[in-house]
Formats: sequence, C-alpha cells, structure tokens
Amino acid sequence: MSRTACWWVMGSGLHSEDIDGCKSFGAWPLTQAAQACFGTPDWPVERPVPQASVEFEVADAETVQVAADELKEKGLTLLHDARTEPWGQTVARLQSNHRHLLRALDALAARRNVAR
Repeated sequence: MSRTACWWVMGSGLHSEDIDGCKSFGAWPLTQAAQACFGTPDWPVERPVPQASVEFEVADAETVQVAADELKEKGLTLLHDARTEPWGQTVARLQSNHRHLLRALDALAARRNVAR
C-alpha cells in the first residue's frame, strides 16, 4: 500500500517519516550541517563537502561515544566527540572517505514516541 509522504520544514530543510521503505528521510542544507558539526554556517574548505547523511541510532546516550569510536576505528574521521544537543539528544558526527556525513545518536525520538 502506498502512502502520501507528509513533508514538513525543518529549518530550511525538508523531512518526512511517511515514505514507504524508509524510516526517516530528510534534506539537510550544508549550512545547517556545518553549524551542527563546526559551529559555523560555512563548511571548512579542507573537508570534502558531504553528499549524503546517515544516522545510526544507539540504545542510550552512554553508547554514542562507543559507537563513534567504533566507526573511527573503521577509518571514518571524527568531526566531534559525543555531546548533548540543546534539545537533549546526544550525538557524535563523523565523515567517511566517500563524502558521507554519519551521525551516531541516542534514540531520543523513539523514547518520545513511546511516552506519547
């Protein structure tokens, strides 16, 4: 059965959780990615510009750095260690040699949905 995707604006990006076969899909502007990773809207010239972003949810905040360290051991570049964002979610961001931005994060959204 096909569903109509429900899109909503997230900053100046788009996001949906109503696309068949996809748990969550979003378009994240480079300026927002740069702000999240480096604290500035400009992506550093010495870093390859990411072409895709992938999130890995882990069980809890304490596991985020463990996941980031494991990805780093596999050859990814750690952009920043695990930190708690203003909305309470813990996240670490990395970048692959293939220009992918990866985020290891705790399952805050899942916990919010269960609490409803």
